[in-house]
Amino acid sequence: MADLAFDTADVAAVKVFEQFTGPTDEAITPGQCVRFEVTSGYLTSAKATEAAEHGYIRGLAIGTANGSAITITAVKRGILNMGTGLGGLTYDDIVYLSNTDGALADTAGSVSIVVGHVIPGYGMGTAVPDKLLYVDM
Repeated sequence: MADLAFDTADVAAVKVFEQFTGPTDEAITPGQCVRFEVTSGYLTSAKATEAAEHGYIRGLAIGTANGSAITITAVKRGILNMGTGLGGLTYDDIVYLSNTDGALADTAGSVSIVVGHVIPGYGMGTAVPDKLLYVDM
């Protein structure tokens, strides 16, 4: 399993269908997968190591939290520009939650959690479509 690398400055929502907002219990960067922590209700990094670590309600952060108690928004269903981070994947490839806190991967972690699929993005000013992430958690 290889974690996908993203420049957090490139992560941006293209179209949001479903999102949620909440305070964090740790530093979070755009593109990280988050879940609600069951005891505090705060957002924390998700990972695919076991059910307690990925939780039910999860999404990809589109905001930055430099520490705890910072409110951010996460996309549960929508289209995100991940910059060049999807460059090694092909259209319709599945993107998974990684075993690494908050990270995404090109193969399933210990628990297979599909984050979304790579889709083409047209009208971005290039002859070849950009690769966008259709998030559906």
